[in-house]
This record gives sequence, C-alpha cells and structure tokens, in this order.
Amino acid sequence: MNNNFNLTAHMLVYNEEKWVKLAILSVLPFVEKLIIFDTGSTDKTIEIVKQIKNKKIIFQDKGKVNSKELIALRNEQIEMTRTDWFMLIDGDEAYPAKVFEKLNDLNMDQYFGIFLRNHMCIGDVFHRLPETYGKYQICGHEGHLNMRFYRKIDNWQWWGEFPLEYYGDEKGNSINQMCNKLRFLDDYYWHMSFLKRSRVKSRNHIKYHLGEKIIDKLPEVFNAEVLENRSLSYLLRAVVESPLRAIKNKYKNEK
Repeated sequence: MNNNFNLTAHMLVYNEEKWVKLAILSVLPFVEKLIIFDTGSTDKTIEIVKQIKNKKIIFQDKGKVNSKELIALRNEQIEMTRTDWFMLIDGDEAYPAKVFEKLNDLNMDQYFGIFLRNHMCIGDVFHRLPETYGKYQICGHEGHLNMRFYRKIDNWQWWGEFPLEYYGDEKGNSINQMCNKLRFLDDYYWHMSFLKRSRVKSRNHIKYHLGEKIIDKLPEVFNAEVLENRSLSYLLRAVVESPLRAIKNKYKNEK
C-alpha cells in the first residue's frame, strides 16, 4: 500500500466458523493490523481465528455483549488503531485483491470514507440477490451498499446501537451524510450473510432464491477452498420462493 492509505481492519465476530478464515485471509495482505474481538462465540470461531498465526492479528475474547457494549468495542478498536484509515469486515465477508488495488490508486487525502457494493450471495458464492433487492441508500446510490473504509479522525467515534450504529464527528453527525467527502468505489466484495455460517442454527439466515449468476472473478482466497454449489433441494425450494420474493420486493419498491 502507498503512504496515503495505511490501513487497519476491525472485525467483531460471533459464531462465524464457516467463513471467518476466508474473511481474515482476504484482507490480511493489505492491512498493517487486523483487530479481532470475539463477542461470545459458542462454535469453532475462536479456535479457527487462533489457528491463523500472523503478527498482524490482535485477537481478544470479549465474551457476550449487548448492543450498546458492541458499539463500545468498536470505539475501543479505534483507540487501538495507529493508521490513518480503518475498515470494517464481518466474519461472513471476503474481498478480492482488486478492491485494495483500486483504493491504492486514489488520492485518499480527499475523503473521509469509501463505500462500495457487495454481492449478497444466495445459495452459494456463485449467485447473488439481484441489485434491485438492495435498499441501502448512500449519497444518491442505492442497492447492496456499505460504507467499509473510514478515515480515523480525532474525536470521531461510533454512535448509536447495533445494528444501526454509525461513524460520526464529535457532535454525532453521521459520515454517511457528508457526501462531498465520500467516494463511491464501483466494485464488489462478497457477503455471505444468507449462506450457512455456523453449526449454531440461530446464526443461519438462509434465504431461498434463484438469484443471478455472479460474473466477477471470485476473491482469491476462495480458490484454495472447496466451495459447494447449490443443492437440488435448495433449487427446488428456490423455484417456489423466488416468485413470492419478487412480488414482495416489487410491492416494497412501489410503496
């Protein structure tokens, strides 16, 4: 990375054993530090994280936390950060290298934050929910969007409660509203929120949808793993549920 973009990654994990290794490995080459706090996992998440031996990783087991305490942990991670920029990555996400390569070519001094799209995987990592299902709105863009890269600014912090927390200035003004200081990166990372994530059933929010094929090249970390395609039983259920989800989505768009 160039001197304009030194980066620390922040990760809070809770029962993410299926994808957490790939999430970590997808960002590790591009960051100076990766700060990981576990928040009460009961599956193999902690074991998997500890198996990754790398001096960049700072790991702490924080135990179970509530929605307010989670925000305090995010602010603790900011206090531990010594780089000019930090990023958020969940335990069910993965980044292709080209995202960091594109960021490295930007003049980062102009911005407070960078947001981008994600492939909301459905059924497997080769298919996604169509962009029309994404309802997030940031500075005139709509879809499966997330603010993921943030400048560390004195006295700025995380505000609110999970899952509606936001990064903002000392008065509580959200970075998401500072459009003249934000940059949209027209690229994608992979988000596996709707795939199986853990042996703990409550952490699996599987949605059934035929979706559309992802045409982008998979993140490099996927190449070393055996990635399952959608099963026949999944496809049969998706055939039934996809039209119902389409009607529901159209209704929401019309409202």
